[in-house]
Amino acid sequence: MTTGLTAIAIIGLLAFVNESMVEWVFGEWLDKRWMKYLALLGGVLLALAFQITILRTLAGLNAPYYADAILSGLVMGRGSQYVHDFYGKYLAKRPGP
Repeated sequence: MTTGLTAIAIIGLLAFVNESMVEWVFGEWLDKRWMKYLALLGGVLLALAFQITILRTLAGLNAPYYADAILSGLVMGRGSQYVHDFYGKYLAKRPGP
């Protein structure tokens, strides 16, 4: 469980940094609708650069690397709150009935 918490903390931190930096650097020049696409691109680039794979790391699935990295980047590009919601809804182990 510690690996999962560490991974989600790193992903959340990178999502927060990505979102903050895109807003700080491009916030005055770009319209809000373009900033979200730039944040998605930044998230994908961060995931590829740091080899972040959510499905392999957190869910233990044997997903293709680039598909997993791109999905992870899109999740990170969406923002830090979304990363927390995604983990809680899809990846956290639920107690059995």
